Amino acid sequence: MKKQEQLDTYIHYCMCAMGGFFGGYAILNRCEVFGSSQTANLINLVINLLGRNLSECFIHFGAAALYVAALALAVVLMKRTRLHMRYVSIFIDFVAILILCCLPADMDPMLGLYPIFFATAMQWSVFSGAQGFASASIFSTNNVKQTVSSFTAYLCDKEKEHLVKAKFYGGVLLAYHLGVVLAYIGFIYLGLQGAVFGVLPLLLAAGLVFYAEESPNVKNKIKVAFSEKL
Repeated sequence: MKKQEQLDTYIHYCMCAMGGFFGGYAILNRCEVFGSSQTANLINLVINLLGRNLSECFIHFGAAALYVAALALAVVLMKRTRLHMRYVSIFIDFVAILILCCLPADMDPMLGLYPIFFATAMQWSVFSGAQGFASASIFSTNNVKQTVSSFTAYLCDKEKEHLVKAKFYGGVLLAYHLGVVLAYIGFIYLGLQGAVFGVLPLLLAAGLVFYAEESPNVKNKIKVAFSEKL
């Protein structure tokens, strides 16, 4: 594996840990509501619409709107600006952590997860895989499927590429659930303010992104300086 590809994999694993942290934080602190996807939210939106519970409808609609807005914003920023999107996503995750620490415990659980809906949608758009493998960093279902399918295929035909794929997705699952462990530790010691523990994988991811982006430039500058002396 090339060095740049290896760095991208480590960065993806860090963001998977962040995805696991957000998922664990939401379930532990907000009545077991999962704030990183839209499946349950949209189902509840339809149920409340049919039951004519308009106040709940608006809350679920707001969550869906934030999620969609983040997905759309990611596309616009990638196509219309020169912003470094990995830094943008990390920054949005950081802001979400700050907001989560400030929200009251007795508010509606769905409203309390609005920052996570927005941040995870942006993160999914930006950190969408590594090594040529598509992999969501904010939930596990497809990562479980890919791990099991790839490892089973390897057992059947012994082809190395299947084992490589199984190891990658297995690493994704491990990183994700290490993030859940971190969320649990934060919950035990700080409750809602345990969101600050999410800064740890973010700082590691930011450091790796900086190293991945800047180390080639530093090396080129050293080569140029050395050649000029010669």
